[in-house]
Amino acid sequence: MNPNQARRVALMTILAATYIGILDTHIVASAAPTIERYFGANGFDLQLVTGAYAIAYASCLIFGARLGDRLGYRRIFLGGLAAFGLASLACAAAPSVAWLSWSRLAQGLAAALLLPQVLSLIRVMFPDDRERAQAMGSYTAILGLGALSGQVVGGSLMALFPDENGWRAIFAVNLPIVALAWLAGARTIARTPVNAQAIADWTGAALLMGAIAMFLGGLIALINGRAGVGAVILMASGIALLAVFASTQRAIEARSGTPLVPPALFRDRAFRWALFAVLGLYVSAALQLVFTFYLQVAHGYSALRVALIFLPASFAFVVSSALSARLVAKLGFPLVWGSSIAASVLLAVLPMGLANVAAGAQSILMAGGLVLVGLAQGCVAGPLMAIVMSRVKPAMAGAGSGVLLTGMQLANAIGIALLAGAFFSVADAGSPAAGLIAGLQLAVALSAVLTIPAALVLRKLPTMGAAPSNDAPPLATTGRQVR
Repeated sequence: MNPNQARRVALMTILAATYIGILDTHIVASAAPTIERYFGANGFDLQLVTGAYAIAYASCLIFGARLGDRLGYRRIFLGGLAAFGLASLACAAAPSVAWLSWSRLAQGLAAALLLPQVLSLIRVMFPDDRERAQAMGSYTAILGLGALSGQVVGGSLMALFPDENGWRAIFAVNLPIVALAWLAGARTIARTPVNAQAIADWTGAALLMGAIAMFLGGLIALINGRAGVGAVILMASGIALLAVFASTQRAIEARSGTPLVPPALFRDRAFRWALFAVLGLYVSAALQLVFTFYLQVAHGYSALRVALIFLPASFAFVVSSALSARLVAKLGFPLVWGSSIAASVLLAVLPMGLANVAAGAQSILMAGGLVLVGLAQGCVAGPLMAIVMSRVKPAMAGAGSGVLLTGMQLANAIGIALLAGAFFSVADAGSPAAGLIAGLQLAVALSAVLTIPAALVLRKLPTMGAAPSNDAPPLATTGRQVR
C-alpha cells in the first residue's frame, strides 16, 4: 500500500478506537437495570460503575497526552488500545459489582492513554490545513456517533441477548474491534518523533489528576445525595489543588523547565476563548440523559425504543460533521456560531412543543426536533475543535489535545450535575406528568443560558489573530524514533 493509502487506513484505525472509547461512556446506561438485578446492586453501585470510567478518563487525559509527547503517539496509542481490550475483557467476565467497578476504572485509565493520541496523530499525519480540517470533521463525526449510538448499540445488544448475562455483551463487543484496530494500527500508523523533556513534571501530573478526580468524585457524590458536606469539601479541595497545580506550572516555566500543561497555551487569546466555547457548548450533552429519562418515565418507552428516537439525530450529526469543513469553506464562519445558536434555541423550544401535542405524537416531534439539533451541532463541533488545535504549536500538540479532551469531559460532568439535577429536582416535586415536563423545560433553559454565550464567543474567534505557523517541525525531537 502506498503512503496515502496507509495514511487513510491509519485514520480509519484511530477513528475506530475513538468510537469504542466514546461509546463506552454511554453504553452502560442501557444495561444498568440488568446489572442491578444480576448483582443485587443499588443505585450508588451503578453510579460507581458508570462514574469510575469518567473519573479515570478525565483525571488522566492530559497525563496520557503528554506521555504520547515523550514516548511517541504511535506507541502509546497501541499500548492504550491493548490495555482497553484487556479491561473490556475484565468487565465482561466480572463476577461481582466491585470487580466491574474496578474494571471500569481500568477502562477509563486505558482510554486516557488511547484517546489523546488521536488528535495528536491527526495533527502530525495531516500537516495541510485543509486535509486536517477534513480529518477533524471525520473525528467529530465519530465522537457524535459514539455518544449518540451508545443507547442504540446497548439496547440492540440487550435485545439480542435477553438473558441475565446479556449485559456482558456490551463489553465483549469491544474485543474484535480492538483486535482489528491494533493489527491495522501496528501496520499503518507511522512512527512519530519524541520529546524527551515531556512529562518531566511528575508532581504536576499527580496534582492535576488529584484535582480532577476529587472534583468529579465530589460532584458524583453530591448528585447522588451522599455525604453532602463531605462532597462539597471534596470538590473545594479539588479546586484548591487545581490552583496549586497552576502555580507550579508557572514556576516550572519561569525556570525554563517543561511543565505538564504549558502556560503558554493559555497566553493565546483565541485558544482561551475557543476552549471556553468548548466548555459552554459541551455542557448541553447532558440533555441526552434528561430527554431519555423523560421518555422512559413519562411514556414507558423501552431503552431500545428511546434509542431509536435518537438514532436519526446521530446520523444527522455524523453527516453534517463530515461536511462541516466544506460547508464552512463555502459559507464562511457565521455558519458555525449561527448553527450553535440555532441548536440552543431548538433545544429550548422543544419541550414547549412536547407539552402541547398528543402523547402519541411526542416521539415523532422529539425525533424530528433532535434531527435538526444534530444537523446544527454537527456544523459546530468539527470547526470548533479544528480552531482549538490550530492555535497549538506542533511541539505542544499533545498538551493541547489533552486540555481539549479534558475540557469536554469536565463540561459533560458539570452538565449532568446542573441540567440533570435541575430536571430531577422539579420532576420529583410536582405531579408525575406536570413535574416531568416542567423539569425538562428548566433543564433546556439552563442549557441555553450556558451555551448561547459560548456561541457568541465563537462569533469573535476569527478576529483574534493568526494561528501559529505550521512550518515548524511536527515535534521537538531527540533524534530517536519510537513506535
